[in-house]
Amino acid sequence: MSSYSFRSRAKSAPASTADFNQWWENFAVEKISTVGDGEESCSAFLEYIPRTRWEKSVFFGATGSGYGHAEMHALHQFVKLQCNYDIETFRAYAEQGIVVTCNEKPCCVRCACVLGALGIRAGEMTYKSTKGMGSTEWSLNYELREFVGKYKEVTPISLQDLGVWTYR
Repeated sequence: MSSYSFRSRAKSAPASTADFNQWWENFAVEKISTVGDGEESCSAFLEYIPRTRWEKSVFFGATGSGYGHAEMHALHQFVKLQCNYDIETFRAYAEQGIVVTCNEKPCCVRCACVLGALGIRAGEMTYKSTKGMGSTEWSLNYELREFVGKYKEVTPISLQDLGVWTYR
């Protein structure tokens, strides 16, 4: 007889959908309705608050680097290089504090949503927009979609809808 139980599996199954509006609200920073300068270039950096005075790390991101917007590029580097895609490692850094700074343009509605979902705070002179940015399609790359899905306990497939989501 198998020890497998459908009931125990159902309890650990991820929710099917994500609350994008709540995630966007969680990125607690001033919102603006502008969409930037129309240029498809931007840079951002993500840093974590060190656990020791000797520890310090900054991850730079740039639009057009194959990972979407600058904020997502910096986040991807942090999750990959600092956390090795490990949820518990990320949680430990998040408890200390992770900050993203994007001074050139406001974080678009979708980037702000992801940053809010992960509990990342905004640095100085960083804002969020109620609109998307640029003329290109937005999406999370596969690795970040899988990571955010596990972190938030939602199905990664539900995160594909974020690319067409608009703030309400």
